[in-house]
Amino acid sequence: MQLEPMVAEPVASVLMSNYNYARYIGEAIQSVLDQTYGVFELLICDDGSTDNSCEVIESYANRDSRVRLFRKGNGGQASGYNIAFENSRGQIICLSDSDDIWLPTKLEAVIRAFRRNPCAGMVAHPLWRVTEHRRRRGVSPLLAKIPSGWQGDNVLLTGGILDDLPPGGGLCVRREVATRIFPFPEKGPLGRCGDLPFMRLGPLLTSIAVVNEPLIEWRQHGKNGFNSSQVTASDIERDLDRYEHEWRLQFDFLEGLEAGLCAGLRPLDVSPHVVTMKYLLARLRHDDASAKHHHERMRTGSAVPVRSLFWRLSIYLPGPVFHFCVRLFIRQNVIKAFIARLRTLILVRSPARV
Repeated sequence: MQLEPMVAEPVASVLMSNYNYARYIGEAIQSVLDQTYGVFELLICDDGSTDNSCEVIESYANRDSRVRLFRKGNGGQASGYNIAFENSRGQIICLSDSDDIWLPTKLEAVIRAFRRNPCAGMVAHPLWRVTEHRRRRGVSPLLAKIPSGWQGDNVLLTGGILDDLPPGGGLCVRREVATRIFPFPEKGPLGRCGDLPFMRLGPLLTSIAVVNEPLIEWRQHGKNGFNSSQVTASDIERDLDRYEHEWRLQFDFLEGLEAGLCAGLRPLDVSPHVVTMKYLLARLRHDDASAKHHHERMRTGSAVPVRSLFWRLSIYLPGPVFHFCVRLFIRQNVIKAFIARLRTLILVRSPARV
């Protein structure tokens, strides 16, 4: 996309969709209000909460005109983001879960990255994974580098999945990009995971600039499905179903941009990530034949990254050892927290990049 020159002090529109998070949303709002860059608006759509969320939000809106509350019946996270975006006016669009905690320099760092990289319509940064009580348990992504620059061709070649891109809380986009992506789908699994269109469609439109340090505490607890230490077959089945919906979203989006453009999008099964997930599902189901089939695809796939060495060798591990290693790699733990702190000390000394 061709982007217009950015104004000296762009308004940042922070979009928040809330449902029954009265326990957390006050901290989330305050973390946005505490930003060192003050030219922003915080638009919160309450998605039919049955707790006292609206009272908490109104207490902030009454004290600070930058906070605005919109109410609607329950329709899912995406529908809340759609209402917030419809009422926004900013040149920079940011998403925030209503239990996220923004570090004070988040907006300042994002605006600086956009200024330094005028051709980038998206800025990405890592996130701290934290417990319900904000104890840090790792960084996402932990060891891999966030993809930067133009990634549209890679997205097409890997079946629509751009590995190591952070979730929506770690992404901000220029308004020109957001206008092409909104409204978010409100039905099915994508309606419940409202940030996914930023992840899947943004890299098809624009280059990505990266800020190296984590700028958000991404709270993970029982209500958002990240608290369990187990990885179950139902978890994997749910994720694979969501990937199918995301791929269809990308296919239709590309076809809408230009007739025939969708032909360049490879099938979802070429994605190393999806192949790995199907292998994991087969192991969890004790389906040895399917596990061997998907393991062979992983072993021979030229696109499988080097860090997947564990997955290449895992076919030889007995079930209990395999399951322990999977929990260690996928879920929060103390080891990840230690690695994340070392990684952050290194990254914050590195300049942002495109």
